[in-house]
Amino acid sequence: MVLKEESVSWALSHGLMVSGGVAPITLLPSSFSRPLIERALDISPIFNELVHQVSLNTDFIQKTLHSVDHDQFTKNLLEILSQVTSEGVTQPIGLGIHRSDYMLHRPAGVALEDTQLYQVEINTISSAFPSLSTLTSTLHRYLIERHSLSAYDPKNLFPNNSRKGVASALAHAKSLYPASDSVIMMVVNSSELNSTDQRLLEYQIWEDHRVSLIRRSLTDIGQRATLDPTTKTLSIDGMKVAVSYFRSGYKPEDYPTDLEWKARLTIERSNSIKCPNINYHLVGTKKMQQVLAGPGVIEKFLSTEKCQKLRQCFTGLYSLDPTDSPQEIIAKVLSNPDAYVMKPQREGGGNLLHGPAMVQALQTMSPEEKGAYIIMDKIVPPAKDTWVILKSGQLALMDAISEIGTYGVYIGDDKKTYLNECVGTLVRTKSRNDADGGVCAGVAVLDTIYLV
Repeated sequence: MVLKEESVSWALSHGLMVSGGVAPITLLPSSFSRPLIERALDISPIFNELVHQVSLNTDFIQKTLHSVDHDQFTKNLLEILSQVTSEGVTQPIGLGIHRSDYMLHRPAGVALEDTQLYQVEINTISSAFPSLSTLTSTLHRYLIERHSLSAYDPKNLFPNNSRKGVASALAHAKSLYPASDSVIMMVVNSSELNSTDQRLLEYQIWEDHRVSLIRRSLTDIGQRATLDPTTKTLSIDGMKVAVSYFRSGYKPEDYPTDLEWKARLTIERSNSIKCPNINYHLVGTKKMQQVLAGPGVIEKFLSTEKCQKLRQCFTGLYSLDPTDSPQEIIAKVLSNPDAYVMKPQREGGGNLLHGPAMVQALQTMSPEEKGAYIIMDKIVPPAKDTWVILKSGQLALMDAISEIGTYGVYIGDDKKTYLNECVGTLVRTKSRNDADGGVCAGVAVLDTIYLV
């Protein structure tokens, strides 16, 4: 109880919070294999490069995503891509703040040394929690060192400062914009549950780089932003925007009216450096993930050596596009639904279909509706008893599994790479019985890495 009370007090004192309460966290770090974590860190810059190289090939993006036209949200994004491509790209520099998420795969009967690291997804827009993941790491180190917890060697605590790395990437991008009297604009929801994570990043940018960041919603931008017809400079409330950083805009609910879609198009047509630009956003779709994992596809964009490293973390991904004759995979899923999950194009927790809901979807959706989804082999991570502190501040014991994310930052155009690094990690732990959902969705808790 001492550790719990101290954790809650520390969290409230340092801003480790979500929507006004203590962020749900594990009491202490979780153990992970050092070689597998090192593998995830090693391939982070390679995934950054892959996203960038694919983003430069607009034809490939459009052809790959043709089958998700039935998904109106993705269709709208593709229409924006088509328009800005036909008009001519006004800002060749792209800023990527990506998070590649993984789970360990160790089904029953598999030896510890045969545990695999499989990619769940790569997020190319609104990769959340760089600030809160940093604070959770700081808290866990404090508890272990302050109380001399003998079960943990501080040397094996993974040193995580993703907030500082992401802040540096945003400031670096801003420095590449010609107008020094410009700002970074964070695109946010008007009612944001995760504002503390965002605010702490804003303050880090100012503290380290003396760069101003403003917060505006898509509605604000649609109502008040202007675009210079000659220079394509984006301005709002009298300020020039150097970097448009999306922490919103990744789900249909973020675009309740045509005004918000107008705002997104205005940003994309501008010469601000987008994080992400529309190309990066679309490269992060699940359909793109499935296609890139296919034979010989990533080899079109990367060296053989880099492709071999990435393919080690690919699990089975299958198309439901009617033109790909998906009857065989659908039959396999219906005969053994516990071995698969069904994923839409959506970002954010709570969108995955599994079990009876997946079976019903496959049996009732039209071929075109199914084409907006992919099938993925179910990853079976090892579970462990984990003490967690819930948002209510209560302590609970959870039969838990974990998802590990690496933050990668990339700045580049079609000729030059300005930055390509892995800058930190995020661990989210949840009950083994919860198939989907994140921290803000009320399912997962923040965790950190103890290397073994």
